[in-house]
Amino acid sequence: MVFSSRDGIFLEVNDSYCQMTGRTKKELVGHDRKLFTYPEDIGISEEVNKRINSGETDQVRYSKRFLHKNGRIVVAGSVICSARDEGGERALFRLFGTRYHRRTRARYPALLSSLHDPLTGLANRALFDDRLVQPKRE
Repeated sequence: MVFSSRDGIFLEVNDSYCQMTGRTKKELVGHDRKLFTYPEDIGISEEVNKRINSGETDQVRYSKRFLHKNGRIVVAGSVICSARDEGGERALFRLFGTRYHRRTRARYPALLSSLHDPLTGLANRALFDDRLVQPKRE
């Protein structure tokens, strides 16, 4: 679990997130999430933040890759939604989990294989094209 500013600076992280990334709270808090995101997946985070910060949606679920301190790539399912920090300022609540990702894969294998990359679980071109033709929600 992570609380971050609207622009992606970590305000608070829990022990599980530290374990997942192999870093201490001191190494994470105050730093931009981009530093711990697999470089090719930074655009995923940017798009999700844009959707949440614009008010288009209150919650987004997605999968992306993270960089463990030892260089290993960690694929995790993510949920992000609006929250308030201790001062009442709008912040973002991020929940990550490798278990969520495994459960989603097990539960919806056909969906993931047709709309997501089988190795990373990330959205593929078919999902992108599908979203392009959907009517915009008001």
